[in-house]
Amino acid sequence: TTIHYVVDRNRKIDFVIIAALAAAVVILGYERFFIDESQAPTDAQTTSAAGGSESDRPSIAVLPFLNLSDDPQNAYFSDGLTEEILNLLVRMQVIDVAARTSSFYFKGKDVDIKTVATHLGVRNVLEGSVRREGDKIRVTAQLIKAESGFHLWSNTYDREIKEIFDIQDDIARQVVKALEIVLSSESDAIL
Repeated sequence: TTIHYVVDRNRKIDFVIIAALAAAVVILGYERFFIDESQAPTDAQTTSAAGGSESDRPSIAVLPFLNLSDDPQNAYFSDGLTEEILNLLVRMQVIDVAARTSSFYFKGKDVDIKTVATHLGVRNVLEGSVRREGDKIRVTAQLIKAESGFHLWSNTYDREIKEIFDIQDDIARQVVKALEIVLSSESDAIL
């Protein structure tokens, strides 16, 4: 009789487990196949949640400007210039700007613009370089449309090194002013 008791008890436990699994399958099946469509996410919500942007606003990532000089100390100038440009772009409040830490993730990495733009969820990428020779500095900035990989705008700024912060502020203001014109004139094409 003890054996029958243990077998009956095990069968009851098996039955409870099977019943619980069957209930779970029914609940999951109901949620999967009979969910109210008004609760299902729309394509726009799905795209937005995945990092894409349905906004008509221009979007941009500012990659760290490359230091093309022999002196590694010039990297501080390059990074500072990138910071100033980011800061001014954000203040415009009409352009979605990728976060600094996200953009700086690509510092020193050889990654194509389309990959950068996809990763950061932007339509445009600003990149540039800094070269220094003696007391002169040359900054080149380039705006690239990520979808095509083609340049929308590019300019070179030559300055004499006097006050580093003044030079960074001046070049950053000029770059952002040019970007504002380019991005607003192309906004119908949804950059």
